[in-house]
Amino acid sequence: MIRMIFVDDEADLLRGIKRALRSRRKQWDMHFAASGAEALEIMEGQAFDLIVSDMRMPEMDGAQLLTHIMERHPHTVRFILSGQSDAESTLRAVGVSHQFWAKPTDIEDLTAMIDKVFAARETVRPEIWQKMNSLQACPSPDHIHQSLAAELAKADADLQSVTNIVAGDISLSSKLVQLTNSAYFGTGNYILVPGEAVRLLGLDIVRSLMETDGFINRVNQESDTADIFQQISIAADIGERVGLKIGMAEKDWSLARQVCKFFMLSAMLERCGEISGSELDDGRYLATIWGFPDELLQYLSLEKILTSSDDLCMFVRAVLALVFPEFADRCDPEDPTLVIFTREIERVRAEGMGA
Repeated sequence: MIRMIFVDDEADLLRGIKRALRSRRKQWDMHFAASGAEALEIMEGQAFDLIVSDMRMPEMDGAQLLTHIMERHPHTVRFILSGQSDAESTLRAVGVSHQFWAKPTDIEDLTAMIDKVFAARETVRPEIWQKMNSLQACPSPDHIHQSLAAELAKADADLQSVTNIVAGDISLSSKLVQLTNSAYFGTGNYILVPGEAVRLLGLDIVRSLMETDGFINRVNQESDTADIFQQISIAADIGERVGLKIGMAEKDWSLARQVCKFFMLSAMLERCGEISGSELDDGRYLATIWGFPDELLQYLSLEKILTSSDDLCMFVRAVLALVFPEFADRCDPEDPTLVIFTREIERVRAEGMGA
């Protein structure tokens, strides 16, 4: 049984959540706390799968509570609920929250997301989901952080330059896309293009995020990790430039780019020492707990990418086969659709459009 705890200092809201979720009592072991201190006391010595906490609470707010939870119970999935007036304080929860939800919260949507998260957890080994739950951010090469910080420090920081830096890095682009697709920051339409995420949030918020603990996980780009970061960058570049050149709609090539990145995510985490023994499509779980839209999640299936005749699947298959040896080993080199897409990609790259 899934064990979860809901935390809110407003008694009426807490009673309302409890009443709305009464039908789930046979599936979920639910606990309710009126403060952060009470939540920590309830969780002491017990394993909880999920915490859903209000942001604005006296004495210990949601960001402080989730910081304690992350340190004491790193395997617990952490959701934050926040009112629109709490935008500045909510940013403090970026590094410790897996998802952000706006108040008042649609309980049906929240319930559906909880079901999705724990269904996805069943598809990966416990060691993998535990490690992914404890991640604040995926590793980013140190030079990416330096480039972004230098651009943002300029009085006339250029939006396109910031976008270009973010787009080439899986951690930064994923974090910004995570925020802009959340129920709190979201617009109602799914956003997978890093440039749209940067424009929606604005440079001031991006600057604030850069100063937030847990927003970026800087690593030295040493020889044993440099190749995977380079492969991810090339795959992202092909996904955009070649997709655009061969006539794919922006929505489709931006989706293809994110799919490629998440298929390479597990390998990147392995080479950075974060996890071990992962599968190629284990990145789907992290995308799920970060609240990425179904439009992305449906493609993060190794079986689907390897076998589907969907144009986007075939394009992703060709991109990954070109730049990612672990994936190429799983492909049939005589697959005619793979051959056709690979030739087209190589032709466009030869014309100077690719990496």
